[in-house]
Amino acid sequence: MDGIAMETKQIPFEQTPEFLLGESGEDVVIAFLKSKGWHIVPSRDYNKDKGGSKAPCLQGETTGFILPDLDISCPRRGRRWVEVKTYNTSPFNRAHKINVHGVNVRHYRDYRSVEQITGAPVWLFVYEIAKGILLSAKLFNLQQYPCLCLSCRNGNTSRCLVYFNRADFHSIDLRQLDLFGGQP
Repeated sequence: MDGIAMETKQIPFEQTPEFLLGESGEDVVIAFLKSKGWHIVPSRDYNKDKGGSKAPCLQGETTGFILPDLDISCPRRGRRWVEVKTYNTSPFNRAHKINVHGVNVRHYRDYRSVEQITGAPVWLFVYEIAKGILLSAKLFNLQQYPCLCLSCRNGNTSRCLVYFNRADFHSIDLRQLDLFGGQP
């Protein structure tokens, strides 16, 4: 190596582009929900692991379940959980022949447990940056489309997604709303 020592620095997860993108999407959804009368508790506020390596969990005696991103309440509509995904666009899935958005399989299963334990439904909000569109749907009302990649077909589901048809979501054009007092 010609006497040059290579130093590798690992940046904290909270400083990665993926985390920052997700957090910006959560901020958009929070602003939208507040404008509609909802009160918000972001799950990220309850991450005891300040290193960012563990997601906030609903903890029982022997098990824990990853929480959706937001715990929301409204006097007229009750309590809900909201999982937020942020993407530039909705990719076309060639196997299913539809535009999709997805959730990690393990998280999807945990969200089902969170809904069953708390009695509050889980909603999925997807912020599509390029179009300025916010999609929403009750997560367990959406038809599931399985991941068909080779890894998932061979039983290694650790990185697999459950896909949902973009057309099954309610669409809100955020460009028509002034969520940030004139700020983009």
